[in-house]
Amino acid sequence: MREVGTEQVLRGAGALIIALALLLVPLVFPNFLVYQFSLVLTYAIAILGLNLLMGFNGQISVAHGVFFAIGGYTTAIFITRYGMNYLATLPFAAAMSALLGFVVGVPALRWQGLPLAFITFGLAVLVPPVALKLEPITKGATGISMPKPTAPAWFPGNQDTFIYFLCLVGVALCVLIAWRLTRGDTGRSLRATRDNGLIAESLGVNLTNNGSPLPDLQSSRFEGQSNFVNPGLFLVGSALDLELTPKWRAQVGGSYLRFARTEVIEAYLQTGGIDKDIGFDLFLSSSYRPLLNNHIILQGSLSVLLPGEGLHAVEEADSALYALTIATTFTW
Repeated sequence: MREVGTEQVLRGAGALIIALALLLVPLVFPNFLVYQFSLVLTYAIAILGLNLLMGFNGQISVAHGVFFAIGGYTTAIFITRYGMNYLATLPFAAAMSALLGFVVGVPALRWQGLPLAFITFGLAVLVPPVALKLEPITKGATGISMPKPTAPAWFPGNQDTFIYFLCLVGVALCVLIAWRLTRGDTGRSLRATRDNGLIAESLGVNLTNNGSPLPDLQSSRFEGQSNFVNPGLFLVGSALDLELTPKWRAQVGGSYLRFARTEVIEAYLQTGGIDKDIGFDLFLSSSYRPLLNNHIILQGSLSVLLPGEGLHAVEEADSALYALTIATTFTW
């Protein structure tokens, strides 16, 4: 009989505690917060996909938002135009995302490192204005509105609880798939691609064929909760990651935010002449590992939003807005 180690027991206990906590969320929190937890779960799927691509596979991609958009628009269009059931749209959303990933990924993955990052960055910059121009399909800046999925008659809870458990099942399935992918030969191939391309090719890995439908599935669930698909924000950002010492890392960066169009906001606020300039979002963060491992991580970040004329008109923000975050992470 195989002997169970202490590490496996701790991992199993931790997973059980997390599962119980997630199951108890609808019983502890009000409906609005249950809805917010549903959004958290949809983003967890996107993070899981990024972890597979960048963490295990070592490929730099900043185009996850593109697959998010493709999945969201596919779900919204099938629901609003063709009256399809929400769950029935998920395979189509995944197929559209996988097709785009194949078309872009096969030529893009002939490059490694920064060239690949620039290619995916170009895709991320290109898609939002294209979505705005395709107004007959995407409804432009006004977006596509759609109803929330309703709870079936056999479900004992309300609508928000049903959406939460629907997202929870999706996360569980994606975690199971990712767990299986990272085990055995597939996991070794993923890590070999990250660590050494020659070793990966010796294992039979085709380095020009890589893609994942996870971002798309995540966005479909997200759009089903937010009931709105809208590409009306233009964002350009840059960041720098510095390893100052083996124990200390620092990140600094910023983004420029701008409304793509302001007609909807002007109609809602019953005013005109709102400037498109939202402002600059700047941040500085740092992490310190006193033991040179991940057992103890001290983190801190400071972000500043310098409001532009558009944000001033919408929120009456006269001065800079600040946010300070301090966190300590313990891992066994």
